[in-house]
Amino acid sequence: MVPTPRKPKSLDAESQLSPVDRTPRAKAKKIESYQENEESESDLEYPVKKKPRSSKKGAQLKVGKPGKRRRLSLAMLFELLPLELVFEIWSYLEPLDLLRISRSNKWLQDLLTSKTSVAVWRTARANVTPPLDCPPDQTEVQWASLVFENNCSLCGAPSTTTVYWALRIRACGSCRIAHLTSARAAQKRLSHVQDVETVLELVPKSRDFGARSYVAGQRYVYDIRAIEAVGEQLEGLELRIEAKLAHSHEELEAYKSAQKQIVAEITYHGQKAKEWERLWLESRREQKEEIASQRKTDVQKRLLELGHDPKDVSRALSCPSVDKPKPLTENGWRAIRGTVENLVNQHKTTRLEYERRETLRRRQTKFSSVYFQFRQRTGLPPVGFAPGISDLCQLPEISSILEQENDVEVTEESFAPVLSLLPQYLDQWTRKKQELLLLKMAEAGIGGISEPPTDSNCQLLRKASSVFFCDRVKSSRRYVRRVPDDRDMAPIPPDDSMYWHLCITKESGYGRFIHRDEPDWSLSCLIFDKDVMERIDALVETLGLDPCETTASDLDALNARVICIDCDILKNDTAWSWRAAARHIRDHKSSGITWNGWRRLSQVEERAQSICAQTITRRWKKRTSAQIPPYTHLPYP
Repeated sequence: MVPTPRKPKSLDAESQLSPVDRTPRAKAKKIESYQENEESESDLEYPVKKKPRSSKKGAQLKVGKPGKRRRLSLAMLFELLPLELVFEIWSYLEPLDLLRISRSNKWLQDLLTSKTSVAVWRTARANVTPPLDCPPDQTEVQWASLVFENNCSLCGAPSTTTVYWALRIRACGSCRIAHLTSARAAQKRLSHVQDVETVLELVPKSRDFGARSYVAGQRYVYDIRAIEAVGEQLEGLELRIEAKLAHSHEELEAYKSAQKQIVAEITYHGQKAKEWERLWLESRREQKEEIASQRKTDVQKRLLELGHDPKDVSRALSCPSVDKPKPLTENGWRAIRGTVENLVNQHKTTRLEYERRETLRRRQTKFSSVYFQFRQRTGLPPVGFAPGISDLCQLPEISSILEQENDVEVTEESFAPVLSLLPQYLDQWTRKKQELLLLKMAEAGIGGISEPPTDSNCQLLRKASSVFFCDRVKSSRRYVRRVPDDRDMAPIPPDDSMYWHLCITKESGYGRFIHRDEPDWSLSCLIFDKDVMERIDALVETLGLDPCETTASDLDALNARVICIDCDILKNDTAWSWRAAARHIRDHKSSGITWNGWRRLSQVEERAQSICAQTITRRWKKRTSAQIPPYTHLPYP
């Protein structure tokens, strides 16, 4: 029997349409009047002034004769329809949809919670993939609420995902602490329950998802309400035994047996529900992935129709506004179109910049190959006191070739016309850098240097004593074994070795030395010391050479070792190469000790030192394939 609907509160006493105490004839007459009103749509009149929508849930239909306004509630509409038709409509829904319908209206709640709608709930459960059976200890509404809603079963807190299937509870964190207990904690929390251990055997238990460690007695949790209910039953039966009533022992054993059977059934259905949950979550995940994939396809199709590049579109499909399990509608596309197109344009800008960098890098590589081949043909060393590739790429003739559009093919033959300009440019560049070095020497106090410097002044740079030091790198031994180049406080003569100093050329080495705020071949980091120049001239004289004619290459080829006289007096038995001696001069000068000159090793000392150098070289080659640096100092034997 259909439950009696509640009278709508919005109607006044004269226009109440409650079907209570209405005869079949009056009811049929009322239905005919509604049908006549629906057929005569031209007679319907609407108020001129619009009223705000009612905040009450449920649709309302305005019908009535001209000049009269009557409201037909959703409950009355379902009441007028045959129940078979209503149930047929609801059979295409899922249990969660039925739960929402039942909470929209009191009359619908009474209808869906009655026994006549059990078949509707079973059909709705069959629409879920995979299907799930309802256990005998639960009603259809209770089971649907537990399975498909995310609210806590005890306090109604939203977004609760932890379900204790054997306890038939979906509990949040606070309710788990308040209403669930472990076997060990039950002894203290339920002290008013007699024989708790026996009671725990007669109530269902579930694995505790919140336990941090599986300690004995804390692996499972129990419902406190079930423990108290079963404890009261056992206490009553034990009182009957104490009163020596007839069949009291049989009743106690029968109750325990029946309760254990119930627990076994609940546990069995709980395991099935847990397995169903796993399969259902996998199914939902696959459905969401399919919907999200279709959404991406629709967005991609729309973006391609707008003329965007497929490369940029594919990268923009991973944004949160696109990659979500929600079908794409026209309103949804209008809402996300601006965001998605901005993201596509950003990816396009990034892609074009990357392609431009790669194109320039490939063209610079080709020009580098052409340039080094040119240096070999002209007899110049592959590297040295010469401009680098970055300097040459700044020439207008070469830059015009490199800066062409990406679709223009640039080969090594494209740089052939500009090779004839390189000798002149190299001479101009070398002269300019030499002038900068000579100006630094003039600022340090070296006389005879005119401004601008002349060709005769450039001869000073060929001297071995015309060395510079880097003012940026302070460590003198940190990189001496890792990189055998002039990257520390060792002297930097204006020859090929200057090319390898990172603070000047910035074309190789570690990124920490790169200063990108300055152009290539910046000499601002170099300093010149007049006292060091004079003491290196004394060292050259000690070796028996002419300071004005000896170059750094001559001293490297000689590979002689000297001893500082002051350090020899202090028993600091160290033999220095000429580069290490130049660095030692600066340290000696900063210490304030009076310098007394150099002493070259004798033949016996040089022979012993050669053996020591070979030993160090072998040790060096074990760690690296490079040769020992020429400026590294060796211990005096």
